[in-house]
Amino acid sequence: VIMALNVQAEMDRPAKFPRVMVIALVLFSAFYLLLGVAGFALLGMDGATLPSPISDAFDATPLHIGAIVLYALQLVPTFSIVLWLSYSALEAYYLRLRGVLAGSARHRAIKWKLFVPARVAAILLSALIALTIKDFGDFLALIGAVANALGIYLLPHLCWLRIFGPQCRLPGRSFCFMAKALLSVAVVLFGCTLAVYGSYTSLRSMINHNASAS
Repeated sequence: VIMALNVQAEMDRPAKFPRVMVIALVLFSAFYLLLGVAGFALLGMDGATLPSPISDAFDATPLHIGAIVLYALQLVPTFSIVLWLSYSALEAYYLRLRGVLAGSARHRAIKWKLFVPARVAAILLSALIALTIKDFGDFLALIGAVANALGIYLLPHLCWLRIFGPQCRLPGRSFCFMAKALLSVAVVLFGCTLAVYGSYTSLRSMINHNASAS
């Protein structure tokens, strides 16, 4: 969702973006529904006894080991895409602040002196966090609560309101336009609620697990 604006802007035929989005959402929902049905068939209703991450509940059979490997592999491109978005946005902002033209000799010098070391440091820091946190599932839940709320509910609608919101004051706005604005505000409030609640429950779980471990 957070990449939607960039994707539409770079399409050869942006008018077809709604159709592409519908197809993507249908496939996305179908894949997750299939995963949920398979998980229910494999693990049943007693979810309270499942460990976190859920892959620890798989038996050590070749089929289950293959499922764990595939699950881990599908996270690799996701991790790369998210980091690439963060890197590109921060680096472009830094270049604008410094007045550096992208692709110039100065940009290439900054890339190897600053950008590449910063990317390597971010990867190493992520690995260090993953190794030092006792219950990494709770930490992922905390990051997911914040990142998903930002990427799905907050940033896209805040961007829309920032660009088109001032037009709400103009006379002659259609009902559909005003409805979009109101829905965007509602989604932003909903996203804030989810982020706060998800962060609270994740932090509470982390504190409880650390207390029980000690």
